[in-house]
This record gives sequence, C-alpha cells and structure tokens, in this order.
Amino acid sequence: DQQFTLQALARQVMTQLNLRAQVAQKELLRQEAHHRVSNSLHRVQALLRMQASRAVSAESTTLLNDAARRVKAFAEMHRHLYVGGADREIDLSAYLRLLLQGEDELAAGSDGRSVTLVGGDVRWPTLDAPNLGLVTLELVTNALKYGQGAVTVSVTEQADTIDITVEDEGRDLPLSLDSAQGSGLGM
Repeated sequence: DQQFTLQALARQVMTQLNLRAQVAQKELLRQEAHHRVSNSLHRVQALLRMQASRAVSAESTTLLNDAARRVKAFAEMHRHLYVGGADREIDLSAYLRLLLQGEDELAAGSDGRSVTLVGGDVRWPTLDAPNLGLVTLELVTNALKYGQGAVTVSVTEQADTIDITVEDEGRDLPLSLDSAQGSGLGM
C-alpha cells in the first residue's frame, strides 16, 4: 500500500515538473517571438528613414518621416508591453510618457512647441494599452500639426473613470463644424 502511494506521489511530482518545463518553454518562445517582432519593426523604421533621406519632394520626406515615427512608436509600445514578460496591468502614465518621447521630434519641427504629460500612477490593462497608445499618439500628432502652442496630455483617475485629455493652446473648434464630415481618426 505504501509502495502504491509512493508511486502515485512520484507520478504527481513528474507531472508537475513536466508542466513547469512546458510553461518555461512557452515563455521562452513567447519572448523570442516578441523580440523578433520588435527587431523587425525597428528595421522597417530604419528603412523608412532611409527612404525619407532620398525623397525628392518635401511632402514625401514628411510623409515617410511620419510613417517612420509611427513605426518607431509601435516598436516601443511592443517592447514595453511584451518583451521581458508582461504584467496584466501597466502604469499608464509611464507607458504614455515612453510613447510621447517619439513626438519630441515632431514638436521640435513645430516652432519649438512642446509636449507635456501630466498624471500619476494609473493602472491600465496591458491588452488594451496598444489601442489607447495609438489613439493618444494620433491626437498628439494632430494637435502638433494643426493646433497651436504647447500640447498637454493629462491622465487622471476619479472613482471608476480614467480620463485622458489632449489639448493645445489654439482656438476651439467652431460650433458650426460637423464632426461627421471629418475623415480621420483625429476628428
């Protein structure tokens, strides 16, 4: 009877060890895949910059540099969220601060305008962070391209609500503006 119990215990221990080994293997593969995606995004960004340096028109150069900046932001988002093991939640302000560093280049080309992030430690689900990051970056880009003065991104949490506000020092939109007529994400 004791021998049977020891054999059952040994099988349980082996099963546990096998499961741990499988989890470790999957984690290693996950990290390797994310590392490769991040590297590929950086290569695409470098290629876009190279093409921008060879572009014949100022408009093409601007478009290619904008695309390169966005790809770089995607790569930074990916690296921050997935490489090295991701938590279920992130510090939203720290995440947005990282993404907005890429906007410094666009701000520098906008007559010395600045982008500032204001906010404390707000937790946000990791899975939803890329979409939120993309929307925030698009709003900041539009504020730099079409607005005036400094751009401020505010992150605040009150009760069960998290507010992200992107504002500049320009005029408000006219009351007569029909937002349904806009064609871009910014509208």
